[in-house]
Amino acid sequence: MRASRGLDTAIGEGAKQSVWYMDRCGAESGHLVILDQRPGKSWEERVFQREEIVGETPVTVWGIQDGANVLAQEGSRRPTRLSPAAKRASRSDS
Repeated sequence: MRASRGLDTAIGEGAKQSVWYMDRCGAESGHLVILDQRPGKSWEERVFQREEIVGETPVTVWGIQDGANVLAQEGSRRPTRLSPAAKRASRSDS
């Protein structure tokens, strides 16, 4: 889901929709990925993980910066891809 209508709105609507699908397939928890394309936002604002509860159902929300915007903003031709473990390690080093 893209965060074009406001981050909180995107997360709220996306989490509700995720739970609707999860109910249909019997999942007890799920994940929602928000592609953040807001210009001028720092990595700290764009990359996040948080837990939302819809009713009694947990949804893990992951916020990431849109890769196409990274290339356009940095003028790079090849994106650097980090695994989740590498991202956690780089955050813990600071």
